[in-house]
Order: sequence, then C-alpha cells, then structure tokens
Amino acid sequence: MVWYRLTGKRCQTLAKLLVMAVSLGLYSGFASAALDCDSISGGYRCTDIVGLENQDIVIQNEDLVGTGSVVFGEQEYCILSYTTPSLNSNSSAWNRLVFDVQVGGDNSNGEFVLQNGGSTLPVNFQWRGGAPVSGGSVWESPGPNNLTSDQQGALSCNDDPYSQAWLRFEVSSDDLQSANPGTYTGSFNVDIGQDSAGYHGDVNFTVRLPRLIKISGLDDMVLTERNANNNRYRQEEPFCVFVTGGGNYRIRASGGPGQNDTFLLTQPGDAIQYRVRLSSNGNNNITVSPGDWVNANNGSRLSYPLWLVAPMSNDFLEHACSRQPMTLC
Repeated sequence: MVWYRLTGKRCQTLAKLLVMAVSLGLYSGFASAALDCDSISGGYRCTDIVGLENQDIVIQNEDLVGTGSVVFGEQEYCILSYTTPSLNSNSSAWNRLVFDVQVGGDNSNGEFVLQNGGSTLPVNFQWRGGAPVSGGSVWESPGPNNLTSDQQGALSCNDDPYSQAWLRFEVSSDDLQSANPGTYTGSFNVDIGQDSAGYHGDVNFTVRLPRLIKISGLDDMVLTERNANNNRYRQEEPFCVFVTGGGNYRIRASGGPGQNDTFLLTQPGDAIQYRVRLSSNGNNNITVSPGDWVNANNGSRLSYPLWLVAPMSNDFLEHACSRQPMTLC
C-alpha cells in the first residue's frame, strides 16, 4: 500500500517500504563437515571444512532499489588440506597440500540460477582463498568448467593465512527489481580438489523476495507557470512508483494528515482550493477525490508513466507528478 499527501506549500511523500529478506542456508553436511583422511602412497591425504554456518540476512537499505548494486551473503571459514604419514602422527610431520575449488549446481543457459516455480533469478558465486600458490588473495568466480587458482593448503584453522577462505553469493539488484515476489532457492556444490581426489560440500541458497513498494521523487513545487488560454497555474513534477516485479498497486492522495482532508493551500485568513488528477500517459486525466483509491498497473516494470495533475481555474493551482518510463526509484 502506498499513499501520499499534498499540502499548501509542500508536496510530501509517505510510502510503506516492505523489507526484503534475504537468507542464506547451508546443508548441515557442509556446515559441520568432519576431517576426512584418505589413504595415499606413503600416508594419508586429509581435508576438512570448518566454520561455514547458516546465514540469515535482512536487507533494510532503501538503496537496494537502484542500479548496479548487489545483495550478497558472505562468510569467512576454514579449509584444511594436508598430508600425514599416519593418522596418529604428530602435527610436526604434516605437510600442506595444494588444492583448488570448483562450484556446480542449478544453472540455466550457462549461469547459476535460483528457482521459484517457473521463474529464475541469476546468482553469482565468488570465492577467495587466503594463500594462493602464486599471486595475491583475490576474489574469483569458480564454476562448473573453471577452477580457482591453486591454494597452498593448511594444517589447522590457526594456520593463517593458509586456512582462510571466503564464500560469497551475489544477486544483482537489477534482477531483483524485475523478479516476481516469492521464494527463490538453488542447490549447489562447492568442491575442494586435491590432485585427482575431491572433497564435496552441498550448499542451498535461498532468497525470499516479498512485495516491495516505494514512492520516490516528489519534491517541493513553486507555481510560476500560467496558462494564458485558461488563466490557470500549473506545475508538473516527475516521481517514481516502484513495485517488485512490476505488480499492480493502488494510490491515493489527501490534502493533509487525514486521509480525507480537502485539497487546500492555506495561509492565515485565506485558503485556495486545488484539484489533483491522475493519468497513465499524460492524457485521459482522472480526478482524484481526497482519500479515494485509484488502481494502477505495472509499477516500474513496464513503460507506463503515472501522472498526477491538477488543472485549476482562475484561483486554482495545478500540480502534476509522473513516473517516467523505466525510471527506478
């Protein structure tokens, strides 16, 4: 639900912004993995993942509704990779074992996706190790057909920076803006490779996208333009109505804090009435009565501007507000 009010000297906006909740869940098998040691020539090859736990992220920043930003879940955890001559040997006999990381799972047209029925939401994976064999620690994008750079391995979780690893999931705000509300999930595997062997970890990533509604762009107005043909004052001001997935919505206006307050400009001892009108394209204006709901379609998703206009007679002033095509709040 979105509503705004117009007062005599100020065009104010009140919008109820529903919070977008993003939660990152991991299967317990990956979060609580145990040390795994396989027999090799001359000893054992051991691997473990420690500290990668479930995450719940709530996004409350209105800047999410913008372009070029991402919603992400990120966590630092520990990877152990080493060889030992025996399962009972002292740690002084262990040696770090080089490994790399590969990611696989739900995908469409070559990119990872989260699914909500027949709808998909692209998701990007980023991974960073603490001690590459060569070069510095940088974010990489592992996928089904590409591995991360080789990492040196670690003997314990205190073996910094060798044991350090970071996993990051990213969803573009541009994709979220056009996505239909709902719960998007995907199943993925984040695998550690040691020569010809591997260590498997399953990951489940969930984005919960409720209906998000926002009005922005309504500013103060100064009435300086006068129509010579009808002796009316008028002013137009663009504004944006954003609805998650471009859904339908309702909008209403009032002339004060009360939802049915008359449209009046006032000063001590005097008042001037004005009208407010809505249009989907700048024409075919619909007069809005204080407190009455007006239905609107395709908030921010399609190229249908929303105009609010108030043509006035001699002692009336005119207000106009619009949402330009594809303008994002």
